[in-house]
Amino acid sequence: MSHPGRIVAALLAAGFLAVAPVGGQETEALPPDPGSVAGQLVRLNATLARIAELLERQAEGQRLELSLQRVELANRRAESVETELAKARSERSHLQDDLYMVNAQLETLASQAERAEPEALPAVEEEVRQMQHALEVLQNRIKERERSVLELENELARRQRDLESLQDRLDRELEGL
Repeated sequence: MSHPGRIVAALLAAGFLAVAPVGGQETEALPPDPGSVAGQLVRLNATLARIAELLERQAEGQRLELSLQRVELANRRAESVETELAKARSERSHLQDDLYMVNAQLETLASQAERAEPEALPAVEEEVRQMQHALEVLQNRIKERERSVLELENELARRQRDLESLQDRLDRELEGL
């Protein structure tokens, strides 16, 4: 597919060639008769020049629109990562709250184990083991969430840099108008 400006430029060149003097002929100082072929070609050249200018403006508008769409898409992607990051941070916070509660329960059970009757001791010890297991599971989940948060923070920083770059590019294009 060829660029519309190239087509117009080719048409303009053809029109100029059609009205250009042949060989060593002198050009007339007076404009050609509008009804003559030369006059019609001059009008065609003027029309084609206006069309070329309009096509260039349209192409520039389309380039700016495309740049704006890129900025909007980059912004939506950054917002999506921000949402994921907020969710991951919230989950991590809830897990840390759960960890605090399990630790508190574990301390309570340890205190109960110290005061427990010998016949109740095996049940309390089993409950302590279960709580310790729950504590390990929570700690592992918190570590996973912390890794997710770090990855999302890095991804967000990268997307924000991309967005800023696209915004700067758009600003430069707008300044050139």
